[in-house]
Amino acid sequence: MELNFTEFGGENISRGSVVILHGLFGSARNWTSIAKSLAEICRVITVDMPNHGESPWLEPVDYVLMAGAVSDFLELHGLNGSAIMGHSMGGKTAMVLTLLNPTLIDRLIVVDIAPVGYDHDNECYINAMEMVDLASLQSRKDADAQLTRHVKDASLRAFLLLNLVHSDDRFTWRINLKGLKAGLMTLHGFPDVLKEMIFEGQVMFLGGETSDYIRAAYEPAIRGYFPNAQIVKIKGAAHWLHADKPDEFIKVVRNFLS
Repeated sequence: MELNFTEFGGENISRGSVVILHGLFGSARNWTSIAKSLAEICRVITVDMPNHGESPWLEPVDYVLMAGAVSDFLELHGLNGSAIMGHSMGGKTAMVLTLLNPTLIDRLIVVDIAPVGYDHDNECYINAMEMVDLASLQSRKDADAQLTRHVKDASLRAFLLLNLVHSDDRFTWRINLKGLKAGLMTLHGFPDVLKEMIFEGQVMFLGGETSDYIRAAYEPAIRGYFPNAQIVKIKGAAHWLHADKPDEFIKVVRNFLS
């Protein structure tokens, strides 16, 4: 499987590479501004995860399979020894990748997620996207109006609508709604097969101060897999901390990478 990607700062290849994995319903382009800033100090590769963006669909939706796809991507593009940074679903994928292939990874940055199970209701957003009558759409504004019936938060609607594309005079979702819906229980959890595995390299868990994705109660699980992990919180940031506090986010990441 060949994952879609974008590269920034190729002239800085000698300074090392960072591969960025986005979260559920996202894509590589969500990280463009962060990637451009980090590209001042290193080479940065943003990846469309399987079932998202321009990358192929991979079923069943499973962290071990997604980690395998990313591992193959690293091998194919000579990115062994890179740093890996993943947000939310991408963060869990990055953790699984690192635990299964520790020699492939230089260091790991996990953004606002922990190696635990969560009780989320992401299915409601998939249902909302499925209920959009694509055949009736004349514009993205029409899609937003239909989504408004089920998703009241305007910024969240805008985020979801980044997955709506127009080509050949019709609108389609470029995200594997059916496959992701079937795999939500798996995505909300963390693979049991990884129990007893440890990565002793450099790891940073970077959370938002107002987010509850990295709680004190999750620290034993974090330390169990990553005994040398440091946990950092960005003040005033929520789950999308890279969008909430981009300057602070970039500063912390730069310091860790250097």
